[in-house]
Amino acid sequence: MFGVRCGLWSRVAFASISEVISGGSEVDAPLDDSNVDRFCAMMEEMARTTDTRFLVITHHPMTMSRMNRLFGVTMQEKGVSQLVSVDLQAAERFREAS
Repeated sequence: MFGVRCGLWSRVAFASISEVISGGSEVDAPLDDSNVDRFCAMMEEMARTTDTRFLVITHHPMTMSRMNRLFGVTMQEKGVSQLVSVDLQAAERFREAS
């Protein structure tokens, strides 16, 4: 029962963070680095224990570095958008091999 209550409260706290932040979709934008670290740790724990995947919209380098995959949109030429996807684990293996 204790584990169920802890899981419930972590979900309530996580949902509360999302509700408190107004004007914008980046959930970690108003947080300082230590709280971004705590936020990421909470997401990682929830993903691990509940087999849940999260879609996080962010520009925070600390948050991006802790994700498995990054998606982005780039515009190298005016009016032409291109979607980009990077698997960070594969990129790390590629970097270590070179």
